[in-house]
Amino acid sequence: MVNVGAHRITSNGDTANKIGTLRLSLATRTHGIPVYVLAPTTTIDMTTSYGSFIFIEERAPTENVHGFGRVHGG
Repeated sequence: MVNVGAHRITSNGDTANKIGTLRLSLATRTHGIPVYVLAPTTTIDMTTSYGSFIFIEERAPTENVHGFGRVHGG
């Protein structure tokens, strides 16, 4: 069994997570391993009906090179 988190869960049960979950889910499906989404009830968005309507927050690209307020690799 594999447990994953969720960025958002819609009223019909569609889930979205930003990084890494798709590849993991595809691998578990190939091998017949069940995947469970664990998230607080505040993650459930009853006003969004389907996953295609989920708004995904985008952050500044500088967060990749300036994590925690520091410049990396320089």
